Amino acid sequence: MEVLTILVMIVAVLSAAMTNAIVQRRLLASGRGWLHSTVVSGFTGFLAAIGIIATYFIIGHLIWKLAQ
Repeated sequence: MEVLTILVMIVAVLSAAMTNAIVQRRLLASGRGWLHSTVVSGFTGFLAAIGIIATYFIIGHLIWKLAQ
């Protein structure tokens, strides 16, 4: 289980970084300021990571409850 948790954390960090880069590139291309782009893309990446981690723990909790 620990190995799976580590892999999920790696996937969460990588997906947050990719989401951050995509959002920031699109916001900068639209002509908004760099500060606005950085803040919005940072929050979007953070929310993506939190979503992946939360989903992992919810599914893991359900599997653990069913196994008992």
